[in-house]
Amino acid sequence: MLSSFQVYREKLSALEVIHGASDEKYAHLRNYAEELLRSNPGSSVKIQCKPGVGGFIFERMHVCFNACKRTFVRSCRLLIGLDGCFLKGRYDGHLLSVVGKDDNDQMIPIAFVVVEVETKESWDWFTDLLLSDLNGI
Repeated sequence: MLSSFQVYREKLSALEVIHGASDEKYAHLRNYAEELLRSNPGSSVKIQCKPGVGGFIFERMHVCFNACKRTFVRSCRLLIGLDGCFLKGRYDGHLLSVVGKDDNDQMIPIAFVVVEVETKESWDWFTDLLLSDLNGI
């Protein structure tokens, strides 16, 4: 029979393995962005990082798929919806998104970003990139 201390120690060990793997995945974020661009030509992916002690620290990521922005321009009403939600877990943040509505009242995702916190600055960054994407069509 295991004591509560042994169970606690194993739980900490398991969490370290899980979160350690999550930390390592940020090192592959640029590869993920390159793969998105390779498999979705005409899309845009922007990653913003800041310098840290052990290298760069992830701040924000913007994704706008070419098919989504073309669908919005061709068949959606010229009205968009902006929304944000909390990301819960070890790495807090916010997911901000922009959607449009087509003629059948179906929602079309246009773009999304993951940001460190929902502020005027992060919304400005997102909307500037969105306008740049939509003006480029």
